[in-house]
Amino acid sequence: MFIRLFVWLSLVILVSSCVQKSTDIKKLSSWIDSIEKKDFSKEEEEVTHYPDSVYNSFRNENYELISAEFNLIKKINENDKKRIELTQIEASSYPFLKHLIKQENEYFRIELIPLDPLNPLENYILMYDLNSDWDKTIQFFSNNRKLGEYKASIKTILEAQRFDENTLIIGQVFQSGTGLYWLQNHFFKFTKQRVIPVLQTVSTSYQYGWSFMDFGISSKIVSKHPLKIAYEKEIQFRDSTDKDVFKFNEIDTVSFDWNAKEECFEPNKKSKIHYRNYKSFYIGADLEFLIYANAKWFKSLLKTNEGLDIVNQLYKIKTK
Repeated sequence: MFIRLFVWLSLVILVSSCVQKSTDIKKLSSWIDSIEKKDFSKEEEEVTHYPDSVYNSFRNENYELISAEFNLIKKINENDKKRIELTQIEASSYPFLKHLIKQENEYFRIELIPLDPLNPLENYILMYDLNSDWDKTIQFFSNNRKLGEYKASIKTILEAQRFDENTLIIGQVFQSGTGLYWLQNHFFKFTKQRVIPVLQTVSTSYQYGWSFMDFGISSKIVSKHPLKIAYEKEIQFRDSTDKDVFKFNEIDTVSFDWNAKEECFEPNKKSKIHYRNYKSFYIGADLEFLIYANAKWFKSLLKTNEGLDIVNQLYKIKTK
């Protein structure tokens, strides 16, 4: 009698568990389906605010510097570290610096970065550290002519590197801190009389999100002619012991063609690339945007008990 009762209770528990699992799968699958039907155009616009600020604030110019201004630039170039500090009063005597002066700026730190180190004053940029000002300014020059400038709301500028004989890559950190980092690369091409932004692409972006979830995207230039960039996307979940449970990893190699009419690099039509997918990995992107752009993978998690538990946790986070 006792054995029969035990078997009966076990079957009840098993059936109940299966019914609950089936219910959860249906509920979570419907939840992901509902996310896929949403319009994330506003989300895309919001997460690209910082990288797009380069284009929105870029201003083409073409005028000759006065001799005092070019002599200052020569002085910076002659410095071992190619940088110099000026007080606010000193900076005010140079016309191309006047619009940068603000009351809170006690000094100007100016750094010169050349496109070609062997010919540093042929094509180069000046980067300004305006006393920890969030609005950074980058100015472009060719010899004694100023070609343009732009501003971006960022804390630091990490690096600038030569891409080819005419193109400079400026890597900018848009956000950084405990558990997050975002470096964006911008390609600028110098022509005879001007400079133009021709491509922006995320270099490294990661964030430690909802306690048990990390995700990010990074890229690497694998070929210059033609331009090919490999993008690696990653989503990782951990259990309560900090052990990796699930990991999504995918690499897309994208070929870019030069569009002479629009004067920019654009993905080759044959390349497998989905910009919306990449934007979902940007810092500031909502969890639902990430699920929307990678719905197929998140649905595959529902096939295992561990994956079902992970998606259930995400569901509770978004619906509580």
